[in-house]
Amino acid sequence: MLDSRFVFEQTTDSGKDLEAAAAMIEEKEVENMVTKLVAEYRFSSDRAFEVARLTTSFRNLSSKRDLSNREKDMFVRELIGVSYSQGKEALEASFEGNTGDLEAVLENAATLNGTNPKAIKPAMEKLFSGKWKKGNIPENLKGIKKM
Repeated sequence: MLDSRFVFEQTTDSGKDLEAAAAMIEEKEVENMVTKLVAEYRFSSDRAFEVARLTTSFRNLSSKRDLSNREKDMFVRELIGVSYSQGKEALEASFEGNTGDLEAVLENAATLNGTNPKAIKPAMEKLFSGKWKKGNIPENLKGIKKM
């Protein structure tokens, strides 16, 4: 028996409403990430916006399926100018005392992102430490508060 106190209708706009709400949440996430990138890593506003958009897209895609190594490499190359494997090898070599490759990667990443190597090093260490879980961005890059 149906309860007549509630009226249920199916409208075509409900899907659009959900899409609009999701877009607003994503936009707020991007804005919060831009603020964090500028404040903590000294990115320019323009570059912070590019990185925030890229990271959000990467996070959304990786939450839906496993990414290929090629896709991961393309993402990291856009962020720091070298492939994921090159960056990880440089970081691992630095643990063995060979810091030359890591310094070159940090310098390249800093130049690409309009900041300095000291400012970007914590983010890179997080990126290559394996703490970047599937579907997530590094904790220190998040700064995202849902609406």
